Amino acid sequence: MTFRSFIVAFLLCLLVSGGQGLAAPCDIRPLGVAVLNDTAGFLSSPVLVEGQAGSASTSMIVDTGSEGSLIAPSLVHSLNLISDPQLRTIVRGTGGGADVMPNVIVPHLAVGSFHIGLLSIPSGILPSWPRITPPIGGLIGGDILAQHDLWFDPVSGTFSFLESGRVCGAMGSGSGWSSVPLVRRGNRAFLSVSVDQHLLLALLDSGARSRILSRSTAEKLGVKSEALERDPGGSAYGVDGHRAFYHWHRFNSFTVGDETEKNVVLTVAPLSEDVDLLLGADWFVKHEILLSWSSGHLFFRSIESK
Repeated sequence: MTFRSFIVAFLLCLLVSGGQGLAAPCDIRPLGVAVLNDTAGFLSSPVLVEGQAGSASTSMIVDTGSEGSLIAPSLVHSLNLISDPQLRTIVRGTGGGADVMPNVIVPHLAVGSFHIGLLSIPSGILPSWPRITPPIGGLIGGDILAQHDLWFDPVSGTFSFLESGRVCGAMGSGSGWSSVPLVRRGNRAFLSVSVDQHLLLALLDSGARSRILSRSTAEKLGVKSEALERDPGGSAYGVDGHRAFYHWHRFNSFTVGDETEKNVVLTVAPLSEDVDLLLGADWFVKHEILLSWSSGHLFFRSIESK
């Protein structure tokens, strides 16, 4: 039996709402388009899952921070999905815990108009999710999302799977678009950001509900433990069942590419992996985004700038 491992960056934290948006800058040719719902900070999409006992409509969290996808045991049971005897998956949460989950065979998955054939997906329970219709039945991770360039449009409430290499001149200098280089590790993308003019490594993570700064990194930036304890916060569970305590702390500035936000509140929480920050859904919903795996760049512009 083969084991594989992926990290699910999925915490329950702060949502910052977005603004008004813009149209695509050039001829974006989608291979498929899906609805992108923003519900209390969770970014999800309705999907159709086929199994041995028929098909079911469900919703899944759209999670660029996860190496792979996940499907709920309730769907495994109702669709009579067959276990994959060749594969089990070690799922690691950002809080540090890990669990071995059985894989099941999904014959077909449709994310909007984008269709995916045979998949082997681990089955596990998400710790919390919004109560929406259709209900949350798992998450869409990097095994699906990292195979094509992606276009996120929070104004129309959609995201698209694109033909590779659709970067165009309208995204160049002076166009209002910013770009930053990406470092790909497996099915995940990392980039440089700055907090209070300190250069940090961030994971592009639509599965995290907010921008989450590592507590150890916050301490390096001069945020003392006693200061954090005075900040508001709470606790949340990751998919690994690990409970993490977080606080909301105000920083002077937050910068990605050419864009700087002043007087910004970030979530501060322990992160077990080697990254300073999770660039989460609160950032996604305020930007048009082209995640270009093919060029190794992230192109974006604020929907509040026009």
